[in-house]
Amino acid sequence: MVEEDQPCLDILTQISAIMAAARAAGLLVLEEHIHGCVMGACQHGHSDQEEVLTELTAAIERFSRSIA
Repeated sequence: MVEEDQPCLDILTQISAIMAAARAAGLLVLEEHIHGCVMGACQHGHSDQEEVLTELTAAIERFSRSIA
């Protein structure tokens, strides 16, 4: 769009849409991680729940920084 000399507002609108789509995709991945990995680990008798929660907290913190 820049190379085609499109209006700045149109470019910003497209960038905003891309960022929103990336956030939505990230939330889906995070949700799947919680259901598949975190809850799965708990259901399968994972003995170190603290490690699982630490990993989840780190994932949430990384994702939160990326959407701020």
